[in-house]
Order: sequence, then C-alpha cells, then structure tokens
Amino acid sequence: RQLGTKRLSRRPVVQIVGDVAQAAEGEEANLSLAQVQGLFRAMGAALQELLTDQEEGLMAGSRGVEIDAVGLPGRLLEMFALEPSVLESFGLTSGEAAAAALAGTFHSGAQTAEEVRLARVDLELHSSFDIQRESPFDIASRIAAETVPTLPGAEDHTPCAFESSLSSGHPAGQYADLWAQVLAADVFEAFQEVGLSDARAVRDLGLRFRASILAPGGGRAPLDAFREFRGRIPRVAALLRRRGLRRPQAGGDGVVGSAR
Repeated sequence: RQLGTKRLSRRPVVQIVGDVAQAAEGEEANLSLAQVQGLFRAMGAALQELLTDQEEGLMAGSRGVEIDAVGLPGRLLEMFALEPSVLESFGLTSGEAAAAALAGTFHSGAQTAEEVRLARVDLELHSSFDIQRESPFDIASRIAAETVPTLPGAEDHTPCAFESSLSSGHPAGQYADLWAQVLAADVFEAFQEVGLSDARAVRDLGLRFRASILAPGGGRAPLDAFREFRGRIPRVAALLRRRGLRRPQAGGDGVVGSAR
C-alpha cells in the first residue's frame, strides 16, 4: 500500500495497454512471440507496482528505484515467457515450444556485442562527453571498433536513435536495460535451481523474491535487495549461459563487483 498526503492508505492502480491487431473475420487473433514477450514484460512491471508494501508513496513500486534495476521484474517475467511449459500452455506443441525457447540464442553473440556497443556509447555520452574533443559520432565509431566484428556504415547515426536515453528521462537507458537483463537472468537461474516443475519450491522462491525485491520498492538499495534474495552479488555468467554464450558449469562464474 502507499500513503497519501494525509497518510491515508491507497492501493496502486496499474493498466496494461496493448495494441494487438484485430483478427480477420472467422479467424483467431494470435500474438507473435515478440508480443507475448512484451506482454509478460509489462506484467512484470505491473507486479512491481502491485506488490509493493513501501508505505512512503514517493518510494513505492518502481518510484525511486535506480534505473539499472527498475527493469528487473519485467525482464524476469519475459524470461518465463520462453519456458517450454509456458509456451505449451498457449497451445504450442512440444516441438514448437522447444524451437521458440531456443530463439533467444539465435545470433546471440552478435546481438550481445551490439547491446554492449550501444550501452558503452550511451554511458560515455552521459559521463565524459566533451564536444571540443570528440563528436558523438566519433565516440560511436571508436567504441564500435572495440566491440563489434563488423563496423557500422557511414550512414550509421546511432546517437540519434537513443530514444530510451535522450527523450525518456532515463539517462544511460541503453546500459540500464542491459544490466536489468543481467539481474533478471541471475534471478531466473535461482528458479531453475529449485526446479521449475516443483510448484511448491517455485512459489516459496517467488514469495522470497516479492519480499526481498518487489516489496521495498525504492526504499532499499537494489544491490542490498539482490544480495538478500540471491545471497551474493550479481553474476554476468547467467545471462551469457541463457544466450548460449557460456556452457553450464557448477561454479567459478565471474562476478561483478558493483550493481552499476
């Protein structure tokens, strides 16, 4: 619940607005895989607002949460959307569900390199950019040479397309979303470790996720909340494994020393 200006309890109201095309007459309306992922991501963001117990309204739900952690619930639910058992519940055959689940690893190396490129450009533009020394396009070209195998063409104007960072009020939003995926993949592995087919274990872990991460809202540092849930700091290896860029292993994962 949230407290109003007169310290009266208020319940959050969340709306999920979709833009699904209407089916032709006599046909069923079907969602694409990307639309299903988008729906689950929106549901995760909604849970962040609905399950908060932060009594200070200005810090309840997603308010006050650092931008590199605010996308965690949405990205986590999006990962559940690609679970074969979930896809089968939508009517897909086991073979179709398995194929869809593997879609996230298709060209994942190139995709990850591109995301790192955009995140680094975004961070530099918001931290050490000096127009007297280097233009935004020079920065983008320099970082591309360090991160991607194929350099963008002369027509590439990456900084002009940073809508999530430059027009949304979320500085370094490209980086923030990538880090949210790191956090989400690590949390998702916790559910895999207890066994996704074990309903009781998943429920208990879900309640712990709610208490540690969702309930405090912006009233608790994300790194502290993550440590309480996972028992350690985040690891990038979980996202790499999810994308098929690292083999599963019992231990020895590289750790990240900061939540930023």
